[in-house]
Amino acid sequence: MINAGTRDKDIAWMQLQAKGFDITLTERTDLAMLAIQGPEVKDKIARFLPPKQADDIFKFKAVYLWYA
Repeated sequence: MINAGTRDKDIAWMQLQAKGFDITLTERTDLAMLAIQGPEVKDKIARFLPPKQADDIFKFKAVYLWYA
């Protein structure tokens, strides 16, 4: 995930690095990331998630949340 403020520069850099490799870079504008930080973040976010999802998030692994 790249920062929206540096999107153009970051995508250009990734494309440059990909030259010579058989890879495809695909921009996914349908996804987003929230970087919520602070000493109380676990308790505050856990109130909005099922316990299993909250545990997974705080193990620092990818968790996909889909809301209809």
